[in-house]
Amino acid sequence: MKKNYPSLLKKMHKFFFVFIFNCNFYALAASDDETTLFKESLIPLNNFINKENIKDYATQEYILTRCSANFRFIAILLKTNGAKHEDVFNDAMFFVQAAMEIRKLNNIMRNNIQTDKGILAGIAQAVKIITDKYINDSNAHYLTSGSHFTGSYIDGDRVICKKINSNLIKFLNGQLTFP
Repeated sequence: MKKNYPSLLKKMHKFFFVFIFNCNFYALAASDDETTLFKESLIPLNNFINKENIKDYATQEYILTRCSANFRFIAILLKTNGAKHEDVFNDAMFFVQAAMEIRKLNNIMRNNIQTDKGILAGIAQAVKIITDKYINDSNAHYLTSGSHFTGSYIDGDRVICKKINSNLIKFLNGQLTFP
């Protein structure tokens, strides 16, 4: 028997599925040639979205975690260059919170008990690992192009994550609804 779970979580899950399903991210990717340059690289987020089951809670959690890492990477880069980074870092933390809510919903559906502290620790570790991959790929991209992420899959990920962030905020503020 399924437990009842908070309606906001259910709405967030539906939002995430509908939004991702209706977006076309094909044009945002870097070339396939670039993704093969770095064996430790992440695949472009749009490639991941287009091949995975976005109804799956684990997939949704990964996308949110990946967006958190992307924004965290950009905040680190901005801070290193002396630019304003606090808003970008706050957006990264917003994605962590959203990923935590998806994990909680998944845990409820599977009757899995995990503390908020345990959920946060797992997501934080994943964000750090993915951020490190962005940093490594950014450094390699900089050596060949003179830019840390312009023209790379990292920039494509940034565009996708900005769109998800904007629409998720609108949704949570009641400015965006889905049938």
